Amino acid sequence: PAWYMARGLGMRWMGVLFAVFLLIAYGIIFSGIQANAVARALSFSFDFPPLVTGIILAVFALLAITRGLHGVARLMQGFVPLMAIIWVLTSLVICVMNIGQLPHVIWSIFESA
Repeated sequence: PAWYMARGLGMRWMGVLFAVFLLIAYGIIFSGIQANAVARALSFSFDFPPLVTGIILAVFALLAITRGLHGVARLMQGFVPLMAIIWVLTSLVICVMNIGQLPHVIWSIFESA
């Protein structure tokens, strides 16, 4: 959109202003909202200090900025499979802990389909 504003409409100032607002929104506001959501979830669920969560997220952001896309891809290459394994194991543990509810859950799925 910034390119079309600058070239298509002939209003370079509008394209620049749009790009600056977009950088502010995505670079500061949206990431701040996500960091706050993560910090609150960890604080509520595990009594994890929000300051520590903020520091950890800031370090990850610093690594992403300084190492670029290639560094982030290399980091995620090992991190994403680990997250998937943890997710599957957690799901299995929850299913085993609630094995008595399993027939009702399956019945409810077919009944509501």
